[in-house]
Amino acid sequence: MIYFHEFSGSILKFPEALVLKLIDCKAEGDPAPKITWIMPDNIFLTAPYYGSRINVHSNGTLEIRNVRPSDTAEFICMAQNDGGEAVMLVQMEVTDKLRRPIFNNPFNERVVTRVGRTAVLNCSADGQPMPEIIWTLPNRTRFSGTPGFKGSRYHLGTDGTFTVIHDRGNYVCRAKNDAGEAVLSVPVVIIAYPPRITNGPPPTVRGVAGVPVYLNCVANGIPTPEINWELPDRDTYNSKPHKSAFW
Repeated sequence: MIYFHEFSGSILKFPEALVLKLIDCKAEGDPAPKITWIMPDNIFLTAPYYGSRINVHSNGTLEIRNVRPSDTAEFICMAQNDGGEAVMLVQMEVTDKLRRPIFNNPFNERVVTRVGRTAVLNCSADGQPMPEIIWTLPNRTRFSGTPGFKGSRYHLGTDGTFTVIHDRGNYVCRAKNDAGEAVLSVPVVIIAYPPRITNGPPPTVRGVAGVPVYLNCVANGIPTPEINWELPDRDTYNSKPHKSAFW
């Protein structure tokens, strides 16, 4: 009976730039089996075999030097002894050369939006293999959800774009693959904030008849908020922006 010590039969993907690739085919049996590799053109190479570009070592390992696209094919490892034979199939796929990620739009542009609206941050990148997109939020949280993910505050597009709501700050996009990574920083500016009263009158003000009462009201916001006073008789008084006093 023959069995493979380390079964590696599967679809194997390698970059074209790979100088050397070793594919193991270790089998055990009694007596010790003979290893033969059947090449895509139906050529039988029995271990040990040493050629100009392809070798089969005595332990059954197939060695391919200067891997190229034409090596994309099915390879068969056959182990034989007096008790029978066993076969392992390996599908090898040679991809393009590894390329570091590059951004399709590498310019570091500030994104300006208004409060309550969404901001779309571009991080479209290319590379081989296709890079993974990872966003780091202003609070340093890392976001690398599945493309197409939609949350209550964030949406990661299939092209690497990142949609945010409300949150301003510096967003960092990292595109990573086996060849390296590229980093792009995208600042987001919110040009409008809801008005906020920073210095207002106390809840209750006591006064003396005939003596003016000063009611202060200071508010911040972008754009500068307009302050309106509503009088007890429901009339309204429109004052200058940003800060107002009423007496």
